Amino acid sequence: MGMANRTNQGGSQGSGPKSSSGGGRAAGAQRAAAQSGNRRPGALTAKGAPVPKGGGPGRTAGGGSNATASSGGRARPGARQPSSYGAFGLPAQGILTGKRLGIGATALVLVAALVVIIVSVTGGSGSSNVPPLPANPSAKLLSEVTSGANPTSALSTALNKVGAGNGSATPPYRLTGQPPLTAAGKPEVVYLGAEYCPFCAAERWALVVALSRFGTFTGLQTTESSLTDVYPGTKTWTFAKATYASPYVDFSTTETCTNRPAPTTNPTCGTYIPLQKPSASVLKLVGTYDSPPYVSSSNAGAIPFVDLGNRYLQSGAQYNPGDLTGLTHSQIAASLTSTSSIPAQAIDSAANYITAAVCSLDGGKPGNVCDSPGVKAASRSLAKAPLAKAVASGKVSSPGS
Repeated sequence: MGMANRTNQGGSQGSGPKSSSGGGRAAGAQRAAAQSGNRRPGALTAKGAPVPKGGGPGRTAGGGSNATASSGGRARPGARQPSSYGAFGLPAQGILTGKRLGIGATALVLVAALVVIIVSVTGGSGSSNVPPLPANPSAKLLSEVTSGANPTSALSTALNKVGAGNGSATPPYRLTGQPPLTAAGKPEVVYLGAEYCPFCAAERWALVVALSRFGTFTGLQTTESSLTDVYPGTKTWTFAKATYASPYVDFSTTETCTNRPAPTTNPTCGTYIPLQKPSASVLKLVGTYDSPPYVSSSNAGAIPFVDLGNRYLQSGAQYNPGDLTGLTHSQIAASLTSTSSIPAQAIDSAANYITAAVCSLDGGKPGNVCDSPGVKAASRSLAKAPLAKAVASGKVSSPGS
């Protein structure tokens, strides 16, 4: 249902909850298809391993491939392989197995662990696989991605022009017959992801742009995905310290793991440092909707996971994180108003789909947003989006597959 990392099936040299990458290529762009497997924390893969053209392999706990290649067009992100994994794809009985270490080997491991601790805490420049710590954005950068509610802003104009886009992003799948998901008397959007996850990195741009049209973020910080996973160092935002206020919709976020290497593997985030623990209600949502029959068994537990009011489901990213490769935060933000650019086609259309979904939940408010041309165009496409169950069962093909 989107490109994703699997929980505990993670990155190159480490892992965390699996992330899913949903979108595919922008029209006419000849680039490698998105990684189809979600990553789970705890899975070890070859450092710096390239993603093959036509769809990269999903990593299993043993480093094997479990993803299928994309059949043409853009590939919906795959999902993590559950089998021997517990909640969020974490190993049911630990991550590492093998021979016991002798005294000398144990000492070596302790020294290595100490080095990792020092680098992780200090952000030391001696390590090439430690991303910088989250940082506060400039006022200009923040404005460029959160001004979509203003109908006269350059971002609003671009969102209207892009509409449903050129196929770079896919809409969330539809859910039917489910109890409304609400909080504080408002429809609720729930996000579960991890900072190391490149597919979460891609999806956050769309979420920030879309939800800023209904309310206000406080405490957003910039960060990047793991430097040892596919699409290394994808520039993004983190919701870890952010709060959100809106008269129309509630937004609940959980960033389960950081993007920084842990001194030792752990049962929560594998080789990444744990960050936030999902609440019981979030775990229940994930257990229900990030599992069969709403996603295929191979995609169960994929991140990012986004539940929009129990009416729409996004398991994996809406577009390919490769659309952001090599770009800085400022370059991505500035490109959002350049409607022919690859990032704008991906992020703006994905944001319009999310906006249209929220508008369908809150009665079409605010009118200047929900009645805008871009959202109307996305709403028409969203209404035709497949049912999650139908795609999971294979009865209906995923858009772009």
